[in-house]
Amino acid sequence: MLGQLNSNQPIVKLQSGLANWLEIIQPLYLSFVPKAIQHRRNVNQAKVSDAMIIALMC
Repeated sequence: MLGQLNSNQPIVKLQSGLANWLEIIQPLYLSFVPKAIQHRRNVNQAKVSDAMIIALMC
């Protein structure tokens, strides 16, 4: 039980990888997703953008 406090878990660097994915996905999203979906009703009230959700899935 005392050994649990001394364990070192690897640190996952999520933020830098996410920024790289977002750089790739954002132009693709703007190019290939229809304007009807990009400018749908209440899209400005979304907490997370569609491109960010796709980047998180990747």
